[in-house]
Amino acid sequence: LSASLPRINGVFGLYYDNILTQYAVEWELKKALLSGHADRLGEPGVLPLREFIERGRNPQVDGRGRCAALSVSTLLVFGRRAAGATDLYTLIRKRSSSVGVSPGLHHVVPAGMFEAPNKGDRWSINENVWRELLEEVYNDEEEIGTGASELKDHLYEKNPIKLLSQLIAEGKAELSVTGVVWDLLDLRSEICTILYVPEPAFAESRRMVLNWEYEPQGPAGTFAVKWESATDLVTRLAAARGLAVCGAACFALGRDWLRARHNV
Repeated sequence: LSASLPRINGVFGLYYDNILTQYAVEWELKKALLSGHADRLGEPGVLPLREFIERGRNPQVDGRGRCAALSVSTLLVFGRRAAGATDLYTLIRKRSSSVGVSPGLHHVVPAGMFEAPNKGDRWSINENVWRELLEEVYNDEEEIGTGASELKDHLYEKNPIKLLSQLIAEGKAELSVTGVVWDLLDLRSEICTILYVPEPAFAESRRMVLNWEYEPQGPAGTFAVKWESATDLVTRLAAARGLAVCGAACFALGRDWLRARHNV
C-alpha cells in the first residue's frame, strides 16, 4: 500500500488449501469463545494459529505463512423497463449450502475467487467480474473451467459482456473497484466492485438464471431486488445473521459510490 495504487503479490494455490487455512483461524477463535475464554484471547497459546499469522506482520496486507485467498464480489445495479420508466435493481441471493465460502448466507451476485485461467495470463479484476457474471448470473457452464490450460479471450465476444464493454466505452455503464475489505473472523480479504448499468438493454440482452452456487428458490424479492428497497432488505438480513460479511461490505461501499458519483 506504499504506492499510489495497491499492489498484490501472489502465487497460484489450490482452492480448498486457501479456504480451509482461513476457516481454521475462524474455528480456533470460535472454539475459544465457546469454551469460555473470551477474557483470555490475548494470552499466548489461546489462539496459536492467529498468533503465528500476526507475529511481526499485519495479516491484512501480508499473507506470508498461510494460504490467504483473495475474492472479488460485485454489486450489480442495473435498469429494467417498467410502465414507460426505468427502475434500478440489484441481485442479492442466498448461497447454496454446498459452496465453500459463506454457505447458506445471502450475498451480492456475482462473487467468486480472484484468479487467472493460466499461469501466464494477466490478473484482471475486469475479467474476473466478467467470468463470474457469466457463470453465476447466466449459468454458463463453459466458464466454470475444465482444469486444463485454455484461453479465455472469447469472453469479450459473449453476451452480455460484448454489450457491457460497448456501454462502458460509450459512458453508459461503469465497472469500478469500491474498496478492499477484510473479514476479521477468518482474515480473508475481498476486492469489492460495482457494475452500474442503468441502460435496460443489458437486462433485456439475455435471460438471467442463477447457477448451482445459489438457492433456486427463496423469499420473494431476494433475487432481483428493487434498488429503493435494497437497503431495508440488507438491514433485515444482517439483523438475522443471514448476510455474508463481505457481501454486506460490498453493498455498503457500492451504495456510497452510487450516491457520491450518480446521486442514486
